[in-house]
Amino acid sequence: MKYLVMIACCAWICGSCTQNTHTNRTGNQADSLTISAPDTHTAENSLDYWGTYHGTVPSASGSGIETTLTLRKDKTYTLKTVYIDREEGNTFDEKGDYTIDGNIITLHNLSDGNMYYQIQEDQIVQLDRERKPITGSLAKDYILKKK
Repeated sequence: MKYLVMIACCAWICGSCTQNTHTNRTGNQADSLTISAPDTHTAENSLDYWGTYHGTVPSASGSGIETTLTLRKDKTYTLKTVYIDREEGNTFDEKGDYTIDGNIITLHNLSDGNMYYQIQEDQIVQLDRERKPITGSLAKDYILKKK
């Protein structure tokens, strides 16, 4: 008899734990409310985004810009850019802090304003000044791969 009571209790508990719909009846009308937890996954808490990313992005006046971006856990970065076809003044090193909003990283304290990247699995994608993906035939060239 004890086993039957325990089995019934377990079945009742399991049934109540998996049910996420509450139905409220008002007269002949049935209102159904589905309760779901908000999705709190972001790049910051779901991916190991920190590390070093490298790639060559297009340049308006040359073969490209070799780019190395290092993101640290303490929300600081270093960005090294090397203009491939320039003889002098071709290397720039910048440092600063960054913030994350969803899966968008914003690099602050750059000499020409903020820079935006979309965090993806083992890579980041450079975005335009409006935080939108760069489109066109060169879009794939704005990806930096994680080392």
